Amino acid sequence: IIRQSAEDQVGDVYDTPGWDQYYGWGRVNAVRALMMSCASCGDANDDRTVNISDAVYLIAYIHAGGYPPQPNIGVGDVNCDGAVNTSDTIYLIAYIFSGGPPPMICYQYTY
Repeated sequence: IIRQSAEDQVGDVYDTPGWDQYYGWGRVNAVRALMMSCASCGDANDDRTVNISDAVYLIAYIHAGGYPPQPNIGVGDVNCDGAVNTSDTIYLIAYIFSGGPPPMICYQYTY
């Protein structure tokens, strides 16, 4: 998890993508590591399970001014398109009912 959540290419101009002898896997990002370890992406209502209630929660947030995804907005962007929108609810429903791809952990948010 530490390796996968590291911020790569944070060194000088000679820092190459992936592991290298000067910077290893990159700078440790503790927040990314924590998010990966708790695997909360898609659990919009923070009840520790990803199910249809999370899709309903996102629909209420997007279309009816409901509460934002918990514990942060990033868990609602399950397809990593940079926004919490209707496509996230469709993605979640496909995952829950049709065995679609699982929710992704997105890093563009400030947690």
